[in-house]
Amino acid sequence: MAKRLLFLGSDGISKICLEKLLNSYPAFNYEIITTSSKSPPAKLAQESKLLCHIESKGQMKDWKLLQPNSPIWSTSYDYIVSASFGYLIPGSLISHCKSSLNMHPSLLPKYRGSSPIQYAIYNNDEKTGVSIITLHPEKFDKGKILIQKSLDENINTLTYSKLSTKLAVLGGELLTEVLKDYDNYYTKGLEQIIGNEPLAYKLNSDFAKLDSQNTDELYRRFRSISGTSLNPYFMLNGETRVNILGMRLVRNDEDMLLKEKYPNAVPGSLWLLYPGINKQINKNSFIKSIEKLLYLKTGDGWIVVDDFIPATKTHDNKMFGDFVNSYFDLEKYMIKKNMTKMTGEDLKFV
Repeated sequence: MAKRLLFLGSDGISKICLEKLLNSYPAFNYEIITTSSKSPPAKLAQESKLLCHIESKGQMKDWKLLQPNSPIWSTSYDYIVSASFGYLIPGSLISHCKSSLNMHPSLLPKYRGSSPIQYAIYNNDEKTGVSIITLHPEKFDKGKILIQKSLDENINTLTYSKLSTKLAVLGGELLTEVLKDYDNYYTKGLEQIIGNEPLAYKLNSDFAKLDSQNTDELYRRFRSISGTSLNPYFMLNGETRVNILGMRLVRNDEDMLLKEKYPNAVPGSLWLLYPGINKQINKNSFIKSIEKLLYLKTGDGWIVVDDFIPATKTHDNKMFGDFVNSYFDLEKYMIKKNMTKMTGEDLKFV
């Protein structure tokens, strides 16, 4: 008889893990529990014609899905598998299933909590990985470790979007490996010894506001939440929110030129390079003479904003030009002697 697997997930990480399970064990009977009909696991379930139980986030907190007459109770499951689900799974549901697995994107017991990927990036860790553990009926991320593996690359240049995808792929691979011989992995599994390892608490909206004082901290903060529901942002002159979609460190040639052109630039000030390093002056168009980059002066250097959008605007081909024309005094850029004296105090990200 085909094995029956109950999968719980809510986001893109969940979807990648579920795809791996479906491809590796196509004969299993799958049921999905998720929080929205628009969630990535729900869409995959629909495409794959899988039974999907959908509860709103509010209802999921109280687990209204598990009423006494729920069909879940009349179904026998061989496995319950959770990946980036976000809710504590009741002990009654865990015990209703023969075996349990949870994919956690950190090397437990380090970074127990809801934001392990963000913390690994922000804390400048060189490596992280995935732990497959059993589900604990009372606490998040405290189950027995069945298998654990580090990601085979340095992570300290990756954004959340890229790192989460890599960890999801690794997590899917480890889930399929454990399912090949669950009893053996369970027997050899290790209980977590909880010490003073850092936790990964849920980040709030305050974390998304960027600070220009320290280049390294700014870049780590941006990378840690780029691609999450927390959109990193600055306030332009303290009034207009500007969401930052792309950011990188300056190259050496850019750094040298910025220091030469704008020696009095104050932290937070925004600048353009005219002409752009790879551009020539177009007498008919200032915009065509520059690259679509904003150079942000920090407290200890420079950083490049290579994609952004004011909160009130549409992200289209005209957006960058409209922004430059609205906020920059373009005539000053055309008079070279003016630039070395300017501080940029009138146009700042704060």
